[in-house]
Amino acid sequence: MFTLIIDGNQDGWFTQKLVHAACDRLEELGNRYLVIDSTCARSHATRALIQAERVIVISPIYWSRLPGKLEAMLDEILVPTKVFKFMDIPWLTKQFGIKYSKGLTNIKRIDWVLSYGSPRIAMMGMPFFRLGFLLSRMILGIRSVKHWPTYLCEGEQGRRRRISAINKIDDIIRT
Repeated sequence: MFTLIIDGNQDGWFTQKLVHAACDRLEELGNRYLVIDSTCARSHATRALIQAERVIVISPIYWSRLPGKLEAMLDEILVPTKVFKFMDIPWLTKQFGIKYSKGLTNIKRIDWVLSYGSPRIAMMGMPFFRLGFLLSRMILGIRSVKHWPTYLCEGEQGRRRRISAINKIDDIIRT
């Protein structure tokens, strides 16, 4: 299996710990993988996405959104006709302009490992990014989209949560 790891914050120390934990675990299992981030060439990232059977996105959430560089990269590599294809459903397209996506047939699973700097209760009112999970299922045709949240991992008080999040990577890779 080929796994694509998308590093959402190449400058973030906690994100890097999670990325390294995922790479270590994949190596132990003998799985092929590639890590990309917002600085890689878009053509390279698109080819990797097309070949991947599994995608793991590891990123912090800032103000209820992915980092801007990561959002820009995803916008640039999730290109219709290259990564997915739209097909007309005549009556829906005529009435509402809606087209159906054939999807990414190669990707079987996407895992979103997201870290939040606010308490869980504060995130309940701001689920904007969760729309992306729904779109992953609908537009890209991916059946298994998992969200692995970690909360308040900053500072010494978050030490226990950081260790738990790193251990969670093993669960993610095994499932």
